[in-house]
Amino acid sequence: MKLLKSLIIILVFSIHCQAANIEDKKNDVAEKVFRYLIQEGSKSVSGERPDVYFLTLLDNDPPKDLFNRFSNNSPPVRAGFLGRGKHKNLYYMLCEITDLQIKSDSTAIVVAICDDGFTGISETIELKLINNQWEIIRIFNRIIGD
Repeated sequence: MKLLKSLIIILVFSIHCQAANIEDKKNDVAEKVFRYLIQEGSKSVSGERPDVYFLTLLDNDPPKDLFNRFSNNSPPVRAGFLGRGKHKNLYYMLCEITDLQIKSDSTAIVVAICDDGFTGISETIELKLINNQWEIIRIFNRIIGD
């Protein structure tokens, strides 16, 4: 009985660690993509640098530990897009990750959108884990629209 109880505890701990590891990977991938969108998005959409960026991840605000990675960002980064109305006099950029799939321990696919309220860009981004860093290796299905 003690052996069975110990095995159950180990199994539950292992499942919890795997889930945490997947969430860490998703946050690392999302950070890389958001930084890419912040760096490149304004150039591609309007050519102007936004006063503020709003980030959403899979129709939600980014998790706090992911969002905190942007605390020193300039221009500032805000969670979600529901607060945009408070910034009517500012030029903002909405950066959304609408799909994020970890395909293996070292590959991920992300669908992302950048929208400044005038023009939007949607693209699919492939990432690979290289030397413990997620790197963007391919951007495809790029669509630019009004």
